[in-house]
Amino acid sequence: MKARTFFIGFCLPLVLFIAAIFLSFAAGIRIPGPRISASEAFNEKAAWLRTQLAPSKCDVLVIGSSVALNDVDNQELAQSLHTSNIINAASWGLNIEDLPAFYSHLSQHCKFRTVILATTYIDFESHWDKEIDWQAFEHYLSGAQLQPYVQTPDLYYYTRRITSGWRDRDHPGNVDSLDFDHGGSVLLACGKLDLPDERVYAWRTHGITSPRPGTYVALAKLAAQIRSDGARFIIVSTPVAAAARNHFGAALPGFWQPIEAFVHAQGVEFIYGQTKLTLNDSSFADFLHLNRCGAGQFTRWFARSLNAV
Repeated sequence: MKARTFFIGFCLPLVLFIAAIFLSFAAGIRIPGPRISASEAFNEKAAWLRTQLAPSKCDVLVIGSSVALNDVDNQELAQSLHTSNIINAASWGLNIEDLPAFYSHLSQHCKFRTVILATTYIDFESHWDKEIDWQAFEHYLSGAQLQPYVQTPDLYYYTRRITSGWRDRDHPGNVDSLDFDHGGSVLLACGKLDLPDERVYAWRTHGITSPRPGTYVALAKLAAQIRSDGARFIIVSTPVAAAARNHFGAALPGFWQPIEAFVHAQGVEFIYGQTKLTLNDSSFADFLHLNRCGAGQFTRWFARSLNAV
């Protein structure tokens, strides 16, 4: 009886889950990305990358956190760089320290000519350990489509992802959207979004501190990797809304000065858009993230800076 109870209570749901995954793939039904990290956005971007990474399709790589995901307009970038082969591999909260390992796996599948890190000051301050299983990530990119689902059959995660997150994540323009466009970006709807004050006005309670020491180590390693591949490495700091710029004052450009000096010593191009580019409030979804209208203006601006370089 105990064995039967164990099978019905534990093994049967697991068997049904694995069978459902197999049937979904066979029927071509879209299912959540595999749980290879604690970040839903990284898991969904991994699923997108698995279908997009190919030697003939990748020329320009955009990496970073949500500001790289939301603030880079691939169409504007493609026009300026005269290529349609752009891969935006950014995802929410991707840490600077994650980038060397991330790039090493991506570069096994693509030979990029240009790598652009679009980033903001918070990326250098806060750190969120997403518990990324890099081995599972590589196996997944290399064609093991079912393996991460079988190895991590997290029924709660997939059920919650399907029942509560599907509509918001698939809705174009929604601030929580993971509806990647053809290049991997998520451009938010223009106009005022219904967001909580603690997000829109977070600059009031979270001041600027200093970069984590580990970010310098990671940037030096990433620069060496990209240089050894013969690619061009560009770091561009993304815009901040006027109210936040005024609140931070000289602390904001002061934050970037040592970072800019460090990356220049590494042979990295740096474009400072945090205060040099001033956009209207209507270009922002919140004080850090641009909407579609702002992303187009920002991308045109820094692309012109690239041409000048």
